[in-house]
Formats: sequence, structure tokens, C-alpha cells
Amino acid sequence: MEIKNLKPNVVTFNILVDGLCKEGKISEALSVVETMAHRGLQPNFITYNALINGYRLRNEMDEARKVFDSKVVLGCEPSIFSYNIMIKGYCKTNRIDEALILFHEMAQKGRVLNTVTYTTLVGGMFQVRRLSDAQELFEDMHSCGQVPNSVTYSVFLDGLCKHGHFDVALELIQAMQTSELEPYIVHYNILLDGMIEAGCFEAARELFSQIFVTGLKPGLQTYNIMFKGICNEGLPEKAYDLFRKMEEDDFFQITSLTII
Repeated sequence: MEIKNLKPNVVTFNILVDGLCKEGKISEALSVVETMAHRGLQPNFITYNALINGYRLRNEMDEARKVFDSKVVLGCEPSIFSYNIMIKGYCKTNRIDEALILFHEMAQKGRVLNTVTYTTLVGGMFQVRRLSDAQELFEDMHSCGQVPNSVTYSVFLDGLCKHGHFDVALELIQAMQTSELEPYIVHYNILLDGMIEAGCFEAARELFSQIFVTGLKPGLQTYNIMFKGICNEGLPEKAYDLFRKMEEDDFFQITSLTII
């Protein structure tokens, strides 16, 4: 670039730092940041967020925290994106209490706790088996004016199913049907898969039948889940019946047209 008299700016360096961090090459990314400083370019919040995320991807949350804290020392206040990266990393490594500290810190500093923040924490709570806390956070979202999106519901349903709370999961599906955000087939897939994994085949088969009543169309993943359940039950004739139903519903034709 410089041969052609084109000098890299902060944006150029940030793209390079971000790319290196996503590849797990933190040392190289830090060298690029040093080069920025030597050239008189000040790293900004985008630079620091890239480094924090890079450490998060490597599960090195103590190093991520050092960068996070250094932003404050340098007068670069962490953004909500910075907080969300840290919270996601702490949740992934089961350091949920540290995630909660940042969560409360955000509120104290007047940061808007958005849907991403809540969804990440809800998933983290389920991961460490703190179901009541997950439920409390989910309810807190509504009281704070943050509307759960499709991803939030997916995370919540997945957590409920992995802990065997299918009755609550079904109630949530029903609640979604009466809200502005109706359940998608992916939400049914989560519930079906959870039931199959728990050996509740009859409940899964009943829910599968209800999907058609809602007007939704089962996808390939939905059928694969049901095939798995049927095979687990040792019912090869039922598997063939389901395969025939896929043919009757023109599933294979619709799928091939979609692929084309």
C-alpha cells in the first residue's frame, strides 16, 4: 500500500486486527496494535472489542477482562457491545456470577440491557442449571420493555427441554401463538427433539400432528427428528408410513425446487 503512497488508517488496522483475532492469532493482532501506536494512530473501541472477542473465542476470559478494563483506564468507555462480548464469554465458560456482575454494572451505568444481553444470560443460566434464575431473567425482559425475539425463545425452549420441563415448554409455545411473535418450525423442532431425546415419543408424535393444524410445514430437520424417534422405538413400519406421508405432501418435490 505504502509503495503506492497509500497509508493504512485506523479502519484498515481494525479490519486486520479483527480478522487475526477471529483466526485465533492474538499475538499477531497485538503486534498490529503496537504498529498502530508507533504510527501515531490511536486504537479505538472497535480495536479493543476485536481483541476482547478474540480472547473470548479462545476462552481466555481473564485476558479479555484485562483488555476490557484497559479501555476504561484509557478513557474509552465500554459499549453495550463490549459488555455483551464479555457476558457471552463468561457464560460460555460457566463463570455466570462474573457475567451477572457485568449485567448489573451495565444497569448501574445506565446502559440499555438489550435482547442480546438477556438472551445470552438466559442461556448461561440454563447451562449451569439455574432454571429459576433463567425464568426470572426472561420475565425481567418484559418488565424492562425488551421484547424476546425468535432466538430468545429458541434458547429458552432449548433450556427447558434439556432439563425435562416439557409442560412449561408447551405452555411457552402456546403463549407464543397468542403473541405477536408466533412460533416458527424451528421452535417446534427444539421441543420435538427434546421429547425424543427424553424418550417421550408419544408426546412428540402428538405435537408433530399439531404442527399441521397450525398451518406450519415441517422441514427436513423436523422429519429427521421424527425418524430418529420412530427408530428408537423400534417401529420400522411407522418410519415407512412417515416416508409415504412426505411423498403425499410433495415434500421431496418442494425440497428439490427450493434447492434449485
